[in-house]
Amino acid sequence: LFLRKTLSKKRCVIFLLGILTTLSTTGVFFIAISFALKYITTFKDKMGRMKLFMVAFAAILLPVAASALKDIFLLKLGTSSYLIRLQDYIAGFKVWRESPLLGSGYGVISALQKYVRASAQGNVGFSNSITAILGTGGLWNFSVYLMSILAPLVRKGEDRANIVAFTLCYAFLSVIVIFFARFLMAVFIAYGLSFLLKKSEGARA
Repeated sequence: LFLRKTLSKKRCVIFLLGILTTLSTTGVFFIAISFALKYITTFKDKMGRMKLFMVAFAAILLPVAASALKDIFLLKLGTSSYLIRLQDYIAGFKVWRESPLLGSGYGVISALQKYVRASAQGNVGFSNSITAILGTGGLWNFSVYLMSILAPLVRKGEDRANIVAFTLCYAFLSVIVIFFARFLMAVFIAYGLSFLLKKSEGARA
């Protein structure tokens, strides 16, 4: 949606079907955020009647979408999944307090699960990346992750809107789902930190 110059409708359909068929509340929110950001980045520079039409369309659609998402969120609050997720945030924070600087050891999920109720462990596991990074990696690792978020946000250029939108999606997923000890997270962090290198090269030039 954001990093390719040409948008593939086929990939978008696969993207939508892949998320919707998981029947995930998180997936529904991610779809809403992704396409809202795509709408903003696509039409922010449009002028004339098309821009006026899209603004009017958004004024009608947004309240409806916001109401639907609110109902989904309220429904989620009454489920065990929400309670487990909330407990995971608390567990990650408690592990971080034990060793604020270095953490308990990057990727050591067992250190996080000792603060989770036995009924919430088993095959459920931990549910978010941000407190997992903070708890197991401490401020040292978390600062690297945070820099990978902030560096693209301050970038200037024609493609800034798409890069910011992509980074916001990445940040949202980090807060909601867990993939912090996967190769995918390393790619995202490397991508974000690469903007620091580009900035320094530009300064030398």
